Amino acid sequence: MGGRFAIALDGGNAKTDLALVGEDGEILSLVRGAGSSPHQIGLAACIELIGELLERAFEEAGLEQQRADAAVLFLAGVSVAPGGYRAG
Repeated sequence: MGGRFAIALDGGNAKTDLALVGEDGEILSLVRGAGSSPHQIGLAACIELIGELLERAFEEAGLEQQRADAAVLFLAGVSVAPGGYRAG
């Protein structure tokens, strides 16, 4: 790819949007999938769905999969409490 990029994810109960965004703010790809709330579908299914969306986003952008420079993930029903992950 050559440039730096970030992953932006908005995951809710009804839908999940994932974008690859270049350091200049250009949207390199934007894909949409089913709801990804781990409270609704379970943590394993949530992780699997996000992985599938990442694959589609890289493919749509015509890029090889690679590590992002930053990621912002908003997931419905998730909070991080002292002691770790908690859904619901």
